[in-house]
Amino acid sequence: MTLAQLFDGVAYKRLVASDLPKMRSNQHELTGVRTLRPLFGTNSKFRGRMIWVFFPTKGQPAQEENEFTFYDARAKGAQRTGRSEWKLYYYGTFLSRAQIGDLLVFANCRARGWLGLIFSKSSAAYAEAVSLFALDATTSLDRLSTELLETRVWDESQTPVLSGWFHASIPN
Repeated sequence: MTLAQLFDGVAYKRLVASDLPKMRSNQHELTGVRTLRPLFGTNSKFRGRMIWVFFPTKGQPAQEENEFTFYDARAKGAQRTGRSEWKLYYYGTFLSRAQIGDLLVFANCRARGWLGLIFSKSSAAYAEAVSLFALDATTSLDRLSTELLETRVWDESQTPVLSGWFHASIPN
């Protein structure tokens, strides 16, 4: 099965201090997310629900569902300034489980909606996600190309942790 059969879009980044609550950010938002615009559409505001999943170094994945808002924080003054500043505001404290260097993957799953997958940098699931999605080491949010989604095949034998969670959590 190709990734395009499962996901409408995927974006990712390695987390930095300014992304994490209680590090440098007291906000519940991620900035520099302009790259998500094609995934959410071109409106100035998108509200939805996100299923957050944290894959720890040891133990079972933790999961929580919360609302999020994707918006242009400068929408009211955009005509005057000619600038926009896109942000993803999330509710809850789920991201506080993450550490600097962990991998964050946003995926619009056809069967489940929005997923915020966080992979501990020392977990088996991290290595599986990097291989599955053919990721590089960027700390800027980047989006997987449509071509990659259409041609990349998910070989479940190579991703036992992800496949196990996916089948247990995503209905057929």
